[in-house]
Amino acid sequence: MKQVLLLYYLLCSGFITAQLTITQEFDFNTRKIEIDTEGVGEIQISTSDKIKTIRVTLISMSENTPYEVDKKEEDDVLKISFVAGIPASETTVFRKFITKGSVKASVKIEIPKNKDITILGKRVDVISKSYNGNLFILIEKGFVNFHTVLKNVYLQLFQGNVYAKVKNMNMQIQTNKGKFMINDEPTISPYKKVKETYKTTFEVNSINANIFIERN
Repeated sequence: MKQVLLLYYLLCSGFITAQLTITQEFDFNTRKIEIDTEGVGEIQISTSDKIKTIRVTLISMSENTPYEVDKKEEDDVLKISFVAGIPASETTVFRKFITKGSVKASVKIEIPKNKDITILGKRVDVISKSYNGNLFILIEKGFVNFHTVLKNVYLQLFQGNVYAKVKNMNMQIQTNKGKFMINDEPTISPYKKVKETYKTTFEVNSINANIFIERN
């Protein structure tokens, strides 16, 4: 009986953890990049050592659900989105399951420095690996971690947790109902600190987000 249960557990675990990874590189010629995160559960942005090449690693949480990277340039903006494919062999019930967005993807994008990146989404976690460029993030809910902020950041979200390390930059923070802390000290929102000598700004606007800032 124990052997049967173990086999059942291993089979279930293998099904749950099965993943499909796709990596794609492509060149582009725009400064502005817009990323639509529909169908994505988590997105990570890091700085590439390339000049005009973006590298996308897309991990589908189900090996039966392949994703594709859709990209196009419009009005000097590179627009990137992710499309979930539906294998023809799958049942109608499973197709409905995929269509409703129950299977999410995880995305890692390496982008050259000094680009203006806009990230759009509803429920998505956003992780910046200290990206060396401007970030504009407009989402409804999610976990957002900027690590060390190097350039301008504007974040708007309704609910979630926000983490960032900042140094020598302007700050404008507002969360109406969430917790706000700087260096582990409770801080009153709205909060504003501006100096003419600072060249970059870290700005967050939220209703319910908890915001945790480490300032050097």
